[in-house]
Parts: sequence; structure tokens; C-alpha cells
Amino acid sequence: MNMALMIAFGIFLYVLSAVLMAVEFFVPSLGLLFVSSIGCLIGGGAIFFSFGSTVGWIGVIVAFIVVPIVWVIVFKMFPHTSFGKAIMMGKPNRSKGDGIPDGPQLAALMNQQGISQSMLRPVGICEFDGRRVECVAESGLIEKNKPVRVVHVEGMRVTVRRIQE
Repeated sequence: MNMALMIAFGIFLYVLSAVLMAVEFFVPSLGLLFVSSIGCLIGGGAIFFSFGSTVGWIGVIVAFIVVPIVWVIVFKMFPHTSFGKAIMMGKPNRSKGDGIPDGPQLAALMNQQGISQSMLRPVGICEFDGRRVECVAESGLIEKNKPVRVVHVEGMRVTVRRIQE
């Protein structure tokens, strides 16, 4: 084989090594892909060093350049593949009023009346003026769709009591 073809094969082994290392992050192979990747890396280095130490060290420098470039390409392309879309989580779907409100916003709920949106046993969701807030029942259980009043707010904890109808 001529020298150019052997060098091209060495670079191919470096690229294959980088791809196998990247795939190892996503596919559980118990290290088989990683071992194969190391084998390709060593094989590529052996091909370069078979032409002499100068060419071998140039091959090592090429590996330090090629492998990270391939990783960046693989990690940029992966979320856009069908397999990547299947296993990657999408962006959170947040609507207005979701999330954790600030402490001062919670403190403003003191003595307000609302409706339990879920059963509080003792933690659940209550709605106050169209805003859903995680609440804790003062005592016992509170059924769904029952009127409640905020009796205590401490930090991020809102304590409610059922209002008797």
C-alpha cells in the first residue's frame, strides 16, 4: 500500500475512534464501544508510527485535532437525528402561572381564600385568583374542590385550612 492510502486509513481510524467514544455516551454497551474506540486510536497511531517517529508524532497531533472536532460534530448533530429526538428531553412546556413563586408573592397570599385543585394529603395544589400554588394542609386531609384559606406562610411553605361551608 502506498503511504497516502495508509495515512488516510490512520485518519479514518481516528475518526472512527471519536465516533465510537461519542456513541458510548448514548448507547449502553458495558464498555465494548469504548474498548473498540481505544483499539482504533491505537491502530491509527501504529499506522502513523510505522512510517517513523516524526510521522507518528504528527499523527498524534492529528488525533488531538480530529477527535474533538468529530465529538463536536456528533454532539451537535445527535439531537436532530430520529434516535436523538426519541431519547432527548424536549424543552419544558411552561404556561403562565407555573413554577415556583417568589417568597413575597407567597406572603401576599396570607388570609386569602382559594379552592383545592387536588387532594391535600397533606400536600397538594390549591388555586388562588387563577394561580396554582403547592400548599400543605394544616391538619388532616382536604378533598379536591373544597374552599381553603391560607393560615400561615413561611418561606416557600404555604399552610391552608379548609373553610367549613
